[in-house]
Amino acid sequence: MSTGPSMAESREPGGSPRPADRPRPPWIWASVLLGGLAGSWALAGDLNRPDCTALEQWAGRPAEGEPVRLAPKVELSPRFADERVVPLFGHGVESWTRTDLNTVRRWLNQCRRAALKRREQVTGRQLYDTMKAVAAAGRPLGLADRYRQNADRAVDSLLRYRLSSELPRALALARQALQGQDVVAQARTLRQSGSLAAVVANLRQATDYVPASRLQPLIARLAEREQAAEAELQAVNAELDAARRELARTPGTRAGLKTLDRLQGLPVLRKIPTAEANAIQQAIQQRRLAIDRELRQHAARRAAAEAARPVDIEPRLTALLTGQSLQDAAVGGLRPGMDADLAARHVRQHWRFLPDVNNSFKTGWRERRELLRTQRRDGGKFELGSFESKVGQIRFIEHYTGPVNANATRAWLVARLGKPGKEQAVPFGRMMMWSDGGSHLQVKVSTRIVGPAQARRYQGELSFALWSDDYEAYLAATRKRCDELKQVPMNQLSFNQRQQLVECMLK
Repeated sequence: MSTGPSMAESREPGGSPRPADRPRPPWIWASVLLGGLAGSWALAGDLNRPDCTALEQWAGRPAEGEPVRLAPKVELSPRFADERVVPLFGHGVESWTRTDLNTVRRWLNQCRRAALKRREQVTGRQLYDTMKAVAAAGRPLGLADRYRQNADRAVDSLLRYRLSSELPRALALARQALQGQDVVAQARTLRQSGSLAAVVANLRQATDYVPASRLQPLIARLAEREQAAEAELQAVNAELDAARRELARTPGTRAGLKTLDRLQGLPVLRKIPTAEANAIQQAIQQRRLAIDRELRQHAARRAAAEAARPVDIEPRLTALLTGQSLQDAAVGGLRPGMDADLAARHVRQHWRFLPDVNNSFKTGWRERRELLRTQRRDGGKFELGSFESKVGQIRFIEHYTGPVNANATRAWLVARLGKPGKEQAVPFGRMMMWSDGGSHLQVKVSTRIVGPAQARRYQGELSFALWSDDYEAYLAATRKRCDELKQVPMNQLSFNQRQQLVECMLK
């Protein structure tokens, strides 16, 4: 004898089997969207097992009265009303599981077999009809539980949403959907409209199949998270507002760049959506670029101001030109008439200049680098003109990385030596000359401007030439002798004369 329809066999509400290739109803796809179908619904507590007499009384009672409506689209036979099943099994059918249904069917079948052995055919038939009713309840209860599990997963997903300005609104719409309100259109207005609208639509559909009592815990969870998200969002917005204010007033300094480094690593940026965090990071980067530009412009202005600052020439004049009059004047401690070897030794030891060509000496490159760094000087050069083992002329030239004030130079020299006997303009500066008692001094000062306006550079120059009448006479005699030698045919010159002629040509 048949034991009735199996719970494993899927049937339509009318009792006919559903073909395997028949299209799935829409709720299936909604379930897949929210996380897939559940194999069975969650277990409730164990049912109480009534004896056969109680089951026979339950089965023998006519299935009359209002259907049991667990949800708008979940309707069961009146025999599953709470007042009928709770006294028997200890739980209303709303919480029954698939296992519970199979268990009740098994108990009914055992009692049915016992009744048939006693030849109580009417009782056996009543128990069999009740078994079919239990089996038929499996489909609507299965639908209800599937939608409940899908709603569980949807709510879990929403509770894991990253904090954003829209999260409280999204949670509120989901909560309203579980309360039966049609809020899908409102969900589509949010930035996360695609996924959120689908979730809200399926939560709304769940209210057609899931008992309201089973949805209340989900509604409570959403409400609790909504409230927490509101508080968290207020705290996050307060932090972000403070960060934006600090960003707006970040000074264009190195300290400002350190402030940007700190703002860029704020933990609050990891609490908001990536798009919002990226927007703030972009604002920080734009401010960083602006500060870098400000710093470069400030450095350029400072460098330009420093380059244009006149060299403090008076201390240098005091160090270079000594003596109270032209007759006892010395340039760098050197005077015409002193021993030439002693003068060369003085330049090497006192000035630490290195020998160059043609009895000249210049600043070494290490010393030049230090002078440029500390004194804006590009080094100098001594040229010694000698005759008869004595110094006849001292020439000194020095360069600067700033302008040399010609008026200040002239005022200092006039205060020391009086007005120059000869004075004239030269390219980019002025040349002055004094003569007294067989001594002569020539001073030239100039400043050349090079480079474009935005990167202007200055090349200052100060030079001294100090010589005696004796050296002038020597040079005049040398030029006369050279001119005479140039008039003599080469084959008529002696060896010494030829050497003298070569020296003349090299000078």
